Amino acid sequence: MDKKIYNLIKERIINGHYKPSQLINEKQLINELAVSRTPIRESLAKLEWEKLVNIVPRAGAIVSPIELGLIREVYQVRILIEGYLGKLAADKITDTQIEKISKILDTALKLKKNGGTKDDVINLDIEFRNIMADAAGNKTLKEISDYLFNITIRVWYSAIGNNISEEVEIETKHIKDTISALKDRDNDKVEQIRRSMISGYVEKLKKTFDF
Repeated sequence: MDKKIYNLIKERIINGHYKPSQLINEKQLINELAVSRTPIRESLAKLEWEKLVNIVPRAGAIVSPIELGLIREVYQVRILIEGYLGKLAADKITDTQIEKISKILDTALKLKKNGGTKDDVINLDIEFRNIMADAAGNKTLKEISDYLFNITIRVWYSAIGNNISEEVEIETKHIKDTISALKDRDNDKVEQIRRSMISGYVEKLKKTFDF
């Protein structure tokens, strides 16, 4: 599977460029990317497994609708998974990895000062999550975490609207608090911070949707 093609299609689904229930035009992608049909279909097959598209015979790949019942269940599991990954990370994280997270915090502070986009915020969060997962050293948990994250992130894009200042503030505080707990090797505190972050998202969604 071509990861660049897969990531491109996934990003367009997650950020709302491809709308729920929209048919993904394979021919258009083939022409745009100058590739054969095979890597497109391989990417769509993986995205179907990740519940981001539905492949309908004789029709093609359709972006999955946002099912709030599923999202609610996924968040219940994410609270546990992200918390446990944080706990593992606190036990194993290196000074080099903490330094990388500190650089992410610097970027977050610049966003707080200068502004940015939804993509800027989510890319920060993804980079932070990847370092934490690498530190935890459990590939299976990371795959599960990524799978669940991809299901829920579309709702995040819808919930925050165009004003990202609050999200930048939340992300900045979360990373700062996590760094402090990581330096103390306080695995229970890191677990609590990660779980609290996910719980905060759930409360925000309750205010936006019938969640």
